[in-house]
Amino acid sequence: MIDALKDHDWERDPYWPESAVPQKWVETIFATMSAYYGSKFANLWRSAKIDTVKRAWGIELSKISVDQIKAGRNNLSSLNNPPTLPEFICFCKQSRIDSMHEHQNLLRDESQRASRETIDSNVPLIKKSIKSYRQPKPTAEWAYKLIIKSESNLNIPFSVKEIAKSAIMSDAGSAVIDQCLDEATKLNYINIRNIIFSEKSPVCDE
Repeated sequence: MIDALKDHDWERDPYWPESAVPQKWVETIFATMSAYYGSKFANLWRSAKIDTVKRAWGIELSKISVDQIKAGRNNLSSLNNPPTLPEFICFCKQSRIDSMHEHQNLLRDESQRASRETIDSNVPLIKKSIKSYRQPKPTAEWAYKLIIKSESNLNIPFSVKEIAKSAIMSDAGSAVIDQCLDEATKLNYINIRNIIFSEKSPVCDE
């Protein structure tokens, strides 16, 4: 529970914002951090008005879910130092994600195991995928996208467009077309490359 404090352990703030979470929640979180961090937590707010600080926490905590707040408070012991408000908000969100992963039910069907033949045939594909993910190959597709963008954006410098055109005319630019799976996009890239090729081809006087 978020509101673990008893009513007599804290005083109600008559100016508590309507848009904030219940004051009791913030009081409970602050009491928890005070117990965990002692003087470290007290020193964090030494130069600030604590009522103003708590109101700010109440307003910002209203922007995340109750489950996220609970996850953050329940995992405070994993932090060596008391968090600031922005740090606590991020910690709440991440703690909730971690909590969901821990409790997610894994789907298992052990009644049907893959055969050795299936495993052996898929291992090379898996290794190839992992290698491709870890060592992504450079691509010149950015150059095509920049040229397309330059048709509607006149602020792109001439020198930048020239660099993009050189990339399109390179082997990497040709590879983009070869590897493009979308037929419409592929035809557009081919058209762009042909136009650039005609621009850069020398014109000989007869």
